[in-house]
Amino acid sequence: MKLKNSYLKIMLWILGGLIIGVVGAIIGSYGIEKAREGLEAASSFLITNIFWIQLTVGIGFSIISIANFYKSKNLMSNSVGDDTEDDTDNLEENIDIRQGKALVFSSINYIASFTLFGIAIDQNNNWFIGSIIIFLGVIFFSSFMDITVVNLVKKREPLKKGDPAEMKFEKEWIDSCDEAEKYMIYQASYKTFTMMKYTLLGALVLTVISKQAFNTGNFAIVLVGALWLVQTISFNVQSGKQENIKGISS
Repeated sequence: MKLKNSYLKIMLWILGGLIIGVVGAIIGSYGIEKAREGLEAASSFLITNIFWIQLTVGIGFSIISIANFYKSKNLMSNSVGDDTEDDTDNLEENIDIRQGKALVFSSINYIASFTLFGIAIDQNNNWFIGSIIIFLGVIFFSSFMDITVVNLVKKREPLKKGDPAEMKFEKEWIDSCDEAEKYMIYQASYKTFTMMKYTLLGALVLTVISKQAFNTGNFAIVLVGALWLVQTISFNVQSGKQENIKGISS
């Protein structure tokens, strides 16, 4: 009975998606011209101000990342040996949070820099040389910040291994983590995989709609589909490897 209910649910989901798609296409057809005008205006604004947007975003995220890095460094240097166990746990948690934020905002800065630089590559960008300088500056800063934070973590936890400048850093880092840390990493990885599965599905639907509404062509559809395939295949391959490792160890 449960099996039949599962099939029914899937059919209802597909039917609901089709209905929403058809209704959305009908409603959207009336607003395509306005949407095009809005996108053209937004694109024009971005190109005209891209240099200042790059500068603002780059400096903003850099400041946040640096602030969290120095906050974690100060927490480490201000720790004392006669703290209670609860105080020590709270301190360690605060240090982890600050170091994590420094890395997260550094990564956001890195990704945003690549995205904005892609927009900046335009013949109407009168500040193209400045855009290149900002892009390179953010990339160097983010890479430097990642290495600095990792070295700070290794100073606090000497058992941690890995050099961020090497290709095998992630593998060496995970191998040096204890079982509890590995469990949290695996849990986070699976939840991220699940979230990205639905995100890529949504992105693929949007690229199909964009092709019809804004004549964006097939490249975006193929690109998103390829990324979805890479994610799915790599996840299943790695899952199979973990199963083999588990079988050998048992």
